[in-house]
Amino acid sequence: MSNTIAVVIAVIGILALFAAAGALFVVLRKSASHPVTARQEAATGEGTLSPELAGEAERRIAEADLVATQAQRQLEDRGQGGGEDQGRAERHGP
Repeated sequence: MSNTIAVVIAVIGILALFAAAGALFVVLRKSASHPVTARQEAATGEGTLSPELAGEAERRIAEADLVATQAQRQLEDRGQGGGEDQGRAERHGP
């Protein structure tokens, strides 16, 4: 059972990484039309991105956080139920 939980946590982590990478890809793709100096400033964090690009990135990050939070809750719910089953099995033996 713990192996299943570990695999689910790993899958959720990978999905969150893909969501973050997708958001970064979208931002970089949309900012490709800007001059090189604008991209250098954005890379150092000193420049400003357009409000719609920043909004899109924030929205995708919020979505990834929401999915991760929901998955964590599901794991906790399943973990609590699984712990009860395991406790019953230990009391009653094989």
